[in-house]
Amino acid sequence: MAQYKPLYKALHYPEINRLISHNEYTKIAAYAEKLGFYSGAIQEFEGRSQENDLFTPDFKNKDVFKFKKEIS
Repeated sequence: MAQYKPLYKALHYPEINRLISHNEYTKIAAYAEKLGFYSGAIQEFEGRSQENDLFTPDFKNKDVFKFKKEIS
């Protein structure tokens, strides 16, 4: 899960209160392949970007999502 972002109570747990590293991502993807998981989807590791924040809900704001798609 390359897009993991620690939120809410994660700050109380140092082991999950951080983004994953590229090295961790590479290791787990290789391990999944070693176990025989070939049919799954693997999201590319893109690191941290402001674009990722577009999809993180901000429940303190009237507009919860920064990203809005017009539905026609």
